[in-house]
Amino acid sequence: MTVDLCGSKSSTYDERVNLESCTLSIKGNAEFDQDDLVDQFPEAVAIRFPKNMDNIAYVQFETIEKAKNIKEEGVQIAGVQTSLEFVPDRASGKKNRVKGDKWEKKKQAKREQNNQDNGKILYYILYIYTIN
Repeated sequence: MTVDLCGSKSSTYDERVNLESCTLSIKGNAEFDQDDLVDQFPEAVAIRFPKNMDNIAYVQFETIEKAKNIKEEGVQIAGVQTSLEFVPDRASGKKNRVKGDKWEKKKQAKREQNNQDNGKILYYILYIYTIN
């Protein structure tokens, strides 16, 4: 088992900070909406807003080079400088989560229970049908 710290004290912090992807997170102290970002980034492939967060958006570009150029140039929205950070793309993001044996055993036990329950239901249906 490995225990790691969060944020800048994490052992993978440098790897995550230096990660380059097609998606940039846009953070700023100004209110902005979909229209503002479409005007600012006409070449964006997708623009997403987190459900419960204000002043944050994710803008995805066609290539890493386009995202890199935008990050280097910097962006102002409503006259306020914004912070741009690379974030992993949804499709290409690392999926390091590995479920252990305990999870597989629980899943198998649930499957077996469902199979037994289905067999009992079928038996009762057949039983009732033969009585009538």
